[in-house]
Amino acid sequence: MMVPAETERRRGFPLGWVLLAVIVVALLVRTIDVLIIVFLAIILSVYLDAVSNVLQRRLGLPRTLGLTLAVALTIGALVGVVFLIVPALGAALLGRFSSFGLVVAGGLAAGSVGKVPCSVVTPPSARCAARSPLRTPTR
Repeated sequence: MMVPAETERRRGFPLGWVLLAVIVVALLVRTIDVLIIVFLAIILSVYLDAVSNVLQRRLGLPRTLGLTLAVALTIGALVGVVFLIVPALGAALLGRFSSFGLVVAGGLAAGSVGKVPCSVVTPPSARCAARSPLRTPTR
């Protein structure tokens, strides 16, 4: 009886696997923009397929009409969300920055940035040029 000879394995550094990993990572980094678009397209197609299937079952619509209605409903929902959010966001931003132009114009007119003339309507935290602790007394 012959005993099969054990094959010797090299037990060195797996350079081939490291090179393969580096090449795969480099390809992913170079193509990440395309991969993100493909991923989002897959998610959108799964969503639209599910909505059109629901419309087909509930309303008995043909597939093309269900998909068209699903796209129209999705775009309508997105437009509705934008119309609900934009006015509130605009009002909040307008209230936050309504006196910004006056403060900047007053500071530039006074000749110094950071010191605002007292005649400009400013928030309580703004420094007034006449009462500024940084103003040095004139002799």
